[in-house]
Amino acid sequence: MQPINFEPSLWCTPVPGVLLQHTYEFDDLFHKLHIHGREHPDHHQVEQSDIAIIGVGEYRGGCAGSEGIQQAADTWRKYFYRLKAHRSEYRIVDLGNLIPGDTLDDTYTHLQMVCEQLLRMNTLPLIVGGTHDLLYGQFRAFERVEQMITLANIDAVVDLGEEKEAPCKQHLYKVLMHQPNYIFDFVQLGHQAYLNGAKTLEALEKLNFSLLSLGQMRNDWLEVEPFIRAAHLVAFDLKAMSTLAAPGHGAGHLFGLSGEEACHLAWFAGLSPLNRSVGFYEFNPQKDPSGQTAFLLATMTWYFIDGFYRRRPVDFQNDDFLHYRVPIGKGKHAYELHFYKQQTTDMWWVEVPYSRNDIFTEPHYLPCSYKDYLRALEGEVPERWIQASAKLL
Repeated sequence: MQPINFEPSLWCTPVPGVLLQHTYEFDDLFHKLHIHGREHPDHHQVEQSDIAIIGVGEYRGGCAGSEGIQQAADTWRKYFYRLKAHRSEYRIVDLGNLIPGDTLDDTYTHLQMVCEQLLRMNTLPLIVGGTHDLLYGQFRAFERVEQMITLANIDAVVDLGEEKEAPCKQHLYKVLMHQPNYIFDFVQLGHQAYLNGAKTLEALEKLNFSLLSLGQMRNDWLEVEPFIRAAHLVAFDLKAMSTLAAPGHGAGHLFGLSGEEACHLAWFAGLSPLNRSVGFYEFNPQKDPSGQTAFLLATMTWYFIDGFYRRRPVDFQNDDFLHYRVPIGKGKHAYELHFYKQQTTDMWWVEVPYSRNDIFTEPHYLPCSYKDYLRALEGEVPERWIQASAKLL
């Protein structure tokens, strides 16, 4: 299905004039963006863009006190527009703020339809603002794009709550149970054990999903990167962060990701050639009088964009890739693992073969780490390879 003619003004309100009238320095990002309100972007301009920013003010899926989220995107813009441009050209359009629906479900649908059209134009949706349950609309955009996806969710709490709870506490259940099911893998990052029930985490593990707690992430950040690189969709709930770093999420978590760690994750997401959609949720300016969280969120999105423009094409037949064969096992149980290293980035992949009906076979290239390769040399099959193989049988 080809994208229909996309008219931004039908879906989004322009950026408020007060943000456009500020005095900006010559090298600020503001001058590099196509902004709805200063310009009137049409279908062609959006189609020619690499990234489309969508501000969201929907708060009805949140807990009590979430009303301040309505101002999240515009508060973020005050800081983001003033960050420095490090490229001569950015093909980025700021569509303005998504028009909310009459109901919360209508807003999910609005976000789904906008993101779907952007995906069909190969323009990456960058969502800022709103409560985390808007991930449901972001996720549904892939349904008619007909692509199996890996979803990376960064949050201190795994939101698999019961139906009676607020939507922002149960949306992952709706995502994982959605039919048709087009999730290949679900990656949960940054959760903290004392905030999550053991049965919740066990249920995800039984489904061969990938889980890395905050403590596990901090053991080795190079092991985190392949999980982010494998994701087509990344959702970042600011509640994954320590209140000391980001008071503007209002969750009161003393422990959590630092600002530097959050920027690392955002940069990893931007760098991944597989990533096609990203959302930053749960910023509440009413909880952020100093502007600390707004500036941090602006910096995180800056790093995402920096990573995006450092992407390298992935072609395993290219001379940029080295191919390593590692024998595993002996006798009739012997087989080979095929690893690939991209020389310009030092990134690694491992091939996971699979068959359908024992007739059609094709490889799946799974992002991995150098440590996975070293483990294989010692005769140990990497855990991520085992999990992926279980899904592909």
